Amino acid sequence: VLQIGFNMNIDPEAVPSQDDVPPDFFADPRVRQAFNYAFDYEGYIEGILGGLGDRGSFVLPQGMVGYDPDAPIYPHDPERAEELFREAGWWDRGFTVSIATDQTHEGFTGAALTLKDSIEALNPKFTINVLSVPEARFDEMIATQPLPMSMWSYTSTQYNNPAAYFFDSATSDGRYGRINGFEHGYSDPERIDSMIAEAQRTLDDDERLAIYSELQEVLYEEAMWVMPAQEAQPAAYGEWVKNYVINPMWPRPAQRWALYDK
Repeated sequence: VLQIGFNMNIDPEAVPSQDDVPPDFFADPRVRQAFNYAFDYEGYIEGILGGLGDRGSFVLPQGMVGYDPDAPIYPHDPERAEELFREAGWWDRGFTVSIATDQTHEGFTGAALTLKDSIEALNPKFTINVLSVPEARFDEMIATQPLPMSMWSYTSTQYNNPAAYFFDSATSDGRYGRINGFEHGYSDPERIDSMIAEAQRTLDDDERLAIYSELQEVLYEEAMWVMPAQEAQPAAYGEWVKNYVINPMWPRPAQRWALYDK
């Protein structure tokens, strides 16, 4: 699942000098929700991904056990984004933030550029600087604390169970939770962490699925990420092949497929 991360504990000395937001800029859920509403999802999927993608809920990929097809997802709603930026006090003030991306993947850089276009189209006082860097440098950056960027564009790691996805991308002290400072953004980090832990512990399948479904609703409200899309994989096979299922964890589409029919 492609993700755009918010740094909720910005170190002004570590991020690019042009970034002019306070350390707690993304700690305000209205700001995170505004970024989610502003993103042009359809334009990204049809343009950058060449149609090879789909929308999904927070954290879990479609096809994974626990994924709730009825979980809410953010629509592209610039008017709602403006309302939230006004409520948060940023509409008249404006801001500049930078987003880092791995230059080796069109989807990552494309998501960052789509966010830039989406946010800057709202208000000329809003500026997003996209910094595309080599993969080795990018990996170093997102493993550094404090994170030397206000935002970053990447993807969730491939796992074979939902517990790992939630720990990695939603637990406040998980890998990305520590880097992004989730404890500064969650309205109730202890509750979310305990829900994730309880889903991992329970031996009751129905109870586990119910917790995962509730988590997807809770994480939608918290908006700790922008989720541009879940990548799709084109696959060619004979008509005689039956019951073939694409791996939902790591589809990795080739952009060339999107260009062959242009």
